[in-house]
Amino acid sequence: MTFSKLEILMGFTLLLASGCGSSSDSSTAASFSANKPSAIMGAVATGVSKAGGGLSGSTSFTNGVKVAALSPSDCTVHGEPSAVATRNDPAYAGRLTYCKMTTDTGDEESVQGVFSGIQSIACMVERAGPTYDGATHSLTLTFDSNCFTTAKLANMGVTAGTTVVASVVASAPAAFNTHYDRGVDITVNVGGNHHYIFGSKVAGNVIEVTYYDEDKDQASKTGSGAGYLDLGNGILRVESRMDRIGCSQASSCGWNRHFRLYSTLTMNGTTPKSPKEIDFLYSNTESHTLSAQSGWDGYLITASGNLTTTGIKPRGFTALAQGSDAAVANLSNWTETASNGDCFTQTSTSATTCGTGIDKMSTNAKFVMAVGSSYTTPLSWFNTETGLAFTSVSADSDTP
Repeated sequence: MTFSKLEILMGFTLLLASGCGSSSDSSTAASFSANKPSAIMGAVATGVSKAGGGLSGSTSFTNGVKVAALSPSDCTVHGEPSAVATRNDPAYAGRLTYCKMTTDTGDEESVQGVFSGIQSIACMVERAGPTYDGATHSLTLTFDSNCFTTAKLANMGVTAGTTVVASVVASAPAAFNTHYDRGVDITVNVGGNHHYIFGSKVAGNVIEVTYYDEDKDQASKTGSGAGYLDLGNGILRVESRMDRIGCSQASSCGWNRHFRLYSTLTMNGTTPKSPKEIDFLYSNTESHTLSAQSGWDGYLITASGNLTTTGIKPRGFTALAQGSDAAVANLSNWTETASNGDCFTQTSTSATTCGTGIDKMSTNAKFVMAVGSSYTTPLSWFNTETGLAFTSVSADSDTP
């Protein structure tokens, strides 16, 4: 069974249209406010879904096999390809690119999930009515359908209607980074103690958001990211890095993940419709040092090109079954797996216009956040970023 591009995107659009973080297709930047960061997060996530959904055209990312379309059923709830058994499969790199952009995991397992997870927290704060005066206030937050889907509440183990009192500091401009018009710093106890910081900015047709989160009960369990969407020119930028390789909580630690996405989009007015150019990097490294994972390994997925002209070239690289963190950080242990000569356009799986795509790192293992590589931590990056301005991506660049 296959789905049209519209059908593929509808599920994500409906999800993002629920709650106070919604944005409709008629939205312009003028309808956004820095006081409503959840709406900006939702718009960035929608842009990601449009970029990813557009990869499901007349030709999908398979190794020389032409099919009508990819659909949500081709991805697991974790944003992984459901029909590809191993990372050595030639179809894995392209299908993972599609799944990581089109699946809303509700957490940091996918590009959309990076924003939808923090979006719900931002929505609760907005509804509680923060005072942007830079002082500490106690706000009562409510977990309900205004900001959470039933499934998300169930996954969190929280009953609808639950209220918690949180410590909130709201500032204008953001006290932690004056690039952003508004900032919120919140500490809340729900299933454990969590600390979130997020900022938002609206300028002309450009909307931006940034965030940092940490688990106060688990040392070395942090994440940060930012999103940029130019509604006038159709430019989307995303950066997200998650550092959990140094914590020991089973099933939730022992890995580092890194996303970077640049995409130009076809626009209908100020509404993103479909992708033109896509440059995408995603890495995952795992460590057995603290026994949170079963071994030491890593993989890097890249995809680059223009869907309407040159075509998209996906590539995959792995450092599998290593014996230590140092081995994962050693570039000589990273090899391209299931290399193929395919070039995917909307009409062909074997075009000759793609070029080589994006290669693996050649100078250090910082992008894949390998232990011992001196990569930039989520907090260090969050403390120094001043908005996203990159126009290309490279696995040799630790920061965008």
